[in-house]
Amino acid sequence: MKCAVCKNGDIINKVIDYQTKIDGNYVLVKNVPVEECNVCGEQFVSYETAIKIEEIIKANNSLLVTLKFLSTIWQDKSLKLIIP
Repeated sequence: MKCAVCKNGDIINKVIDYQTKIDGNYVLVKNVPVEECNVCGEQFVSYETAIKIEEIIKANNSLLVTLKFLSTIWQDKSLKLIIP
């Protein structure tokens, strides 16, 4: 299947660690299946996967752990990890 964005690349299946920002905090969900273009790198998740990510985040909201870290690039940012 060809990439819908660049129209040149082929789509390959991968498993990634998905990260996003919610309410000012970074959230990481591990082992998320995606389709990725081998040319432009655009990633696509299925509707079912998007729903599952949302369910995981909602179900584990009370288990989120905030980790503070400092670096010259990030300054003071928060990263929330879902710990199963």
